[in-house]
Amino acid sequence: MGGPRSDSSTWPTSRQVTFNEICEFVWGENVKGMPDHVQEEISNFLFKFYQAHKFFTCVELENLNNFLTLLIRNFRDHTNDKFCMKIFLLHFRNVSASFVKNNRAEDGLYVKQITRYFLCLHELLRHLKERQQGETVRTGEIGKSTSEDESLLVASIAKYLNLFLVSALRLVERNYLARLYCTIISHGRIAEILANAYGQNEEADEDIIHSFVLLTERKEFDKHIIKCGIINKFTTSQALNQSKASPKNSFIIQVLIKIAKRNFKELRIYTSKSNLQFVNSLIEVVHYKITEGDFGLSCANLLRLFSYIVEGGLCSAGSPLFDHHTHDVSDTDEILFFEHMNKLIENVECLVRSANLCNRVQEKDDPFGYFLGAFFCALRNVLQAVLNSDESVTSAGCEDIGDCKPRESCLHSCCFSNPLWALHQNSQMRGEVEKMICSILDMILSFLVHCSSPLPGALKTCVLCSRSFLYWTSPPICSSLPLFALFPLLPPTDEKKSLHMLCFDIVNAISSCHLASTMEKKKIAENVIPFMIGIHSNEKVAEGKDNYLYLKHVEALFFLCLHNEYVCREYFKEEFIKLVEELYLKIDQREKVENVKKKEECDLLKLYYFGILYMFAQMNINNEKEKKKISLPFINYVIVNELQNKKFLLENHVYCLLFLRFLNMSLLNNLYDFKKFAQGVSLVHFLKVVRGVDASLKTAALNILVQWMERDHCLKLIKTHVKTNKQIFHILLEIWILVHDEMTGEKKDSLEASAKWETVLYIIHHIFKRLTNGFTKYLSYFSEHQDLLSNFKRVMTFEEKYILEIYSQICQDVEANRLGILEKDRNCLNDKVKSCAEKIEQMEKRLQVTTEESYRKNVDELENYYNYVRAGGEF
Repeated sequence: MGGPRSDSSTWPTSRQVTFNEICEFVWGENVKGMPDHVQEEISNFLFKFYQAHKFFTCVELENLNNFLTLLIRNFRDHTNDKFCMKIFLLHFRNVSASFVKNNRAEDGLYVKQITRYFLCLHELLRHLKERQQGETVRTGEIGKSTSEDESLLVASIAKYLNLFLVSALRLVERNYLARLYCTIISHGRIAEILANAYGQNEEADEDIIHSFVLLTERKEFDKHIIKCGIINKFTTSQALNQSKASPKNSFIIQVLIKIAKRNFKELRIYTSKSNLQFVNSLIEVVHYKITEGDFGLSCANLLRLFSYIVEGGLCSAGSPLFDHHTHDVSDTDEILFFEHMNKLIENVECLVRSANLCNRVQEKDDPFGYFLGAFFCALRNVLQAVLNSDESVTSAGCEDIGDCKPRESCLHSCCFSNPLWALHQNSQMRGEVEKMICSILDMILSFLVHCSSPLPGALKTCVLCSRSFLYWTSPPICSSLPLFALFPLLPPTDEKKSLHMLCFDIVNAISSCHLASTMEKKKIAENVIPFMIGIHSNEKVAEGKDNYLYLKHVEALFFLCLHNEYVCREYFKEEFIKLVEELYLKIDQREKVENVKKKEECDLLKLYYFGILYMFAQMNINNEKEKKKISLPFINYVIVNELQNKKFLLENHVYCLLFLRFLNMSLLNNLYDFKKFAQGVSLVHFLKVVRGVDASLKTAALNILVQWMERDHCLKLIKTHVKTNKQIFHILLEIWILVHDEMTGEKKDSLEASAKWETVLYIIHHIFKRLTNGFTKYLSYFSEHQDLLSNFKRVMTFEEKYILEIYSQICQDVEANRLGILEKDRNCLNDKVKSCAEKIEQMEKRLQVTTEESYRKNVDELENYYNYVRAGGEF
């Protein structure tokens, strides 16, 4: 900006000044010695201007921006600092914070001037910060008078921006000009202005923190909040780690929680500390608060923040919480973390064992229940971080996925790059982890003993459990079950009832991992089984009450038996198994339940009971003495009943998967007569179930059918059945059509999406190949049924066409010079293509000949019949 040189003699004295005249005068060098009366007139003009203009036009904003730009330049160059400071203070104390004319929202030039206005404030704060830093470097301290004035200015700017955000975000909340104000806040770099102002003035900090609380209400501003660096300032501030609760402390935690909750994958850039170092500092503060008896919301919120950060490490593969391979995390940090956790758990366990715990937790307004909820959430996420990482270390890259023992000698690169590989290299760390797991389990079991009655709350336990369990389970069930269901962190109103849910999440996690000792897992069985028996013996007392605690105990036993055969062998006595059979039959034979919640409970109990009984049978199947304990009538009942009814198998993915494994085990080990299964209606019912399930279950079920066909006596029995009942062909072709239609619908997706269906098609092709002796038998049957013929032809040629498609694609790549091969290989490739094409042609020709023969036969029979009729019934 340029302008004429001015001195005080050019200042107008007989009329009202204008912005342009002020700018011309401020531009001049004589501003250094500006007379008092001129300063006073400028101040009066601005004061009256602000009083008269609550909203600014585009021209007024442009004039104001020009004036502020000149003033900031003078301030930067130390040209009459006193005057500049006076005008800045006057401006921020009197200018309207709601100056935007809403009817100009579509005016691009107007929005540009608004943005420029806030960028002027950004420039001013930047020069203020540079001046303070420069003064400190030059003299070692900031001048008292300068410090006071600048501190007042920072406070004024912070308050002004806070007022603007309150007004603007209130309109955004009402969805009134939301786009305009979000643009202003983002392009005006308001988050950055606030971050630059933070830490210079106690009064200003309160407004700044409150402003960030407002900004975090809208996720649109998250990237600006993260980018401005305020998160690092908050995480390193004394206010966060102070032992006594304060509004400032609570607001900072609130901001951090909201940002962490929505931005798991970017945790790495939040703080100059590593996530683990920051978490360690949080744990220390929480530990101090607990020793002082402070279980207020501040303590609970610190734990919630801790929990979100751990969860963020779980969700971000590139930023795990425990990663000692990074430059800023050492083994010492990890060991320190586990030591802190063990001390914290020890203190909380003492509180859990206190006599008045149950009363305190059930009191509506007692914060101890909220504290425990946040603490249990944190423990759950820590366990998942430790156990999942350790599971990946011990299994990744190793051939035998069934081996759960630590592989000290594994030299795979995937193991060395995994988080927590240090557990296998650092005995001290592993000892601390095992101690932590033991302490957590003892504390949780103590809580369940002291709080053995349902707690108040409104959590839909069964629905959450069922959905999370189904989501995280995939075949094969014993090797792929999750460590535990991932419940989301709940709002404070639900945390009290969620305490039991969180406890069982933790119990299930421990029962599913190999880091926990056999002794710990025995403790689970010793607590769960008596509870189940006790509830059953007092069934009339428990009838009609909330049954979620019993359900969670059964679920815990289900998880335990899936992963710990050695423990179950000791605790699954014959009497207990008979009780579980009785409970299963009672639920299975119940009348239709109308209540939705009750039905969900019953369905889950049926799943868990069946899982326990299946695992009991599986672990005794190879021992002739123990095999006698398996109830054959029960096996007969389950197989016949489930295949006949089908409803629950088709509704519940996990139950169906368990049943398929149960059926396969029973048939292959002569617990159920395969002849009875294959030559009765059961085989057809089985295929009807396969027809109704999803791709993964279709694959599992058809693979089981292939296993049976690999055994000669089983294949012979199935072929005998097919001689008299061709329904198996019809159902398999129906499945083929369903799968083919699904594949057609997924062609737009990736190849991986359709690969699951191609596997099913290949298995069906293989089954037909075995049943038709390489597609040479029953051709006449398919020829006589036009509804089957075209699809049977696709099944018959599926493998050869698939191979031909691969060879043809290679040929196309060679022809287009996308792939280079030797001439002899090219000839070999062409021979392969020719051979496949000829084989397909022969198969189709064989089927065509059979079809024509069948047609001629039908024509001859029809002609004979007509001759018979014409002859009067005599040949």
